[in-house]
Amino acid sequence: MDASLTAPRGLLRHPLLVTALAPLIPHVLGSVFNIWYNMVIIDPLLRANDLRERFILTIIIWNAVAYPIGLGIWMRLIFSLRPALRRLLRAESVGEEELETARRRLVNLPWYGALITAVAWLLCIPVFLISLSWGGRALSPQLFAHLPISFAVSGFIAITQSFFLVELSSHWGLFPIFFQNARPHLTKGIYPISLRMRGLLWAISAGICPIGSLLLLIFAPASPGTNPQWSVVR
Repeated sequence: MDASLTAPRGLLRHPLLVTALAPLIPHVLGSVFNIWYNMVIIDPLLRANDLRERFILTIIIWNAVAYPIGLGIWMRLIFSLRPALRRLLRAESVGEEELETARRRLVNLPWYGALITAVAWLLCIPVFLISLSWGGRALSPQLFAHLPISFAVSGFIAITQSFFLVELSSHWGLFPIFFQNARPHLTKGIYPISLRMRGLLWAISAGICPIGSLLLLIFAPASPGTNPQWSVVR
C-alpha cells in the first residue's frame, strides 16, 4: 500500500518538520516519569543531606549544555536532507552520490535519533552522581541505586519510543519521496531493523520499562521520608 494513502495530511505537507519533531513526545514521557520519580523518591534523599540545591543546579547546567548539543546534531541530520528533498519535490534531478547519501541517512535516521537520546539520558547517571559527590557532603547510599533507576527507565522510554516514531514519520512522509524508483533495503551502508529486533524494542518499550521499573523499585533501598501513598511498592 502506498504510504501517502494512509499518512496524515499534515505529515505529507511538512514531512521533514514532523520527522524532526517526532522524538518530542517520547522525551516528554520520559521527563514526566523522571520528574515524578525525583519528587517522590530522590527529593527526600537530597533534603536529608542538604543536596537539593546542588541537584537543581546540576539539572539547569546539564539541560543548558547537553540538550542544545543533542538538538543541534539532530536538526543538522534532519535538515541535511532538505536540499535533495526540495529538488525531488520539484521533479528536478539530484546527483546520484548526493541522493544515495540522503537515502542512507534517511534509512538510518531512527538509529541516529536513538543514539542521541541514549547519550543525553544515560550520561545523566555519572554526571549527576559526580556532581553530587563534589557537593562537599556525604551521599546517601540509596542515591547510588535510585538515581540510576530514575534516569535509566526514563531513558529507555525515550529511546525506544523515539526510534519507532522517527521510523513511522519518515516512512510515511519521506520514503515515498526519496524512494520513488528505488527500494530502501537495497541502499548501501544501512542498518535496517530486523523483525526480531523490532519485537525486542517493542518488548522493552511496552513491557520491560514499566515492569522492570517496578522490580527495580522493589529491590532498591527504601528512600527515607517517602510518602507511602505515592510509592508503587509500599
